[in-house]
Amino acid sequence: MARQGQAPILTKTEQKAVLNTFIGTPQAIRNKVIFLLSFRAGLRAKEIATVKLSDFISPLSAKPISGKTKYKNSAIKKTITLTKDVAKGGKISKAHITDKELRRALLDYINIWDSLYNRGVDTLIITDKGTSFSPNTLQRLFLHMSRASGYSFTSHSGRRSLCSILINNDVNVFKVKSIMRHSNIATTELYYENDEVMLGDIMAKL
Repeated sequence: MARQGQAPILTKTEQKAVLNTFIGTPQAIRNKVIFLLSFRAGLRAKEIATVKLSDFISPLSAKPISGKTKYKNSAIKKTITLTKDVAKGGKISKAHITDKELRRALLDYINIWDSLYNRGVDTLIITDKGTSFSPNTLQRLFLHMSRASGYSFTSHSGRRSLCSILINNDVNVFKVKSIMRHSNIATTELYYENDEVMLGDIMAKL
């Protein structure tokens, strides 16, 4: 259990269970991308709501012809730049798009993206009405997905879960800081001090 006020952490097994609940639901592909951008790339709600399609596609990849040619996995960037208007604190930062399941979901979604949006919309993630999400509406979507799945999580659970997985894989604290894009090492150290999965594993080995 997370401490009061902290977003719940989901294990990889729990994440898979949540993803399975998307199958056959409206906007299943889009919601899978949203979930994985949070849990596998550590993006915040504001960042997911604001990133553009062009942030993810290599400029060297040919634009597909609708209904004929589709993007390939190699067209999706492995590292994206979060501009000042997207990233927390107004600082340019990088996010890593290397998780295989995330990349497959992005590929599926991007190849149907043209048929989803209204003219003038260039954000990657699009509402049922073909418009952009706001950070608040995206946070509410996370809560809806949580209730529908039967698992407790919020829009910040992805970052906490990713950080927990990195910690439990003995990744150096400075590398975790870089991956999580924390501005201060003290923020990263708090995850080490309060990570319930890691602390539970330590107690289990006594």
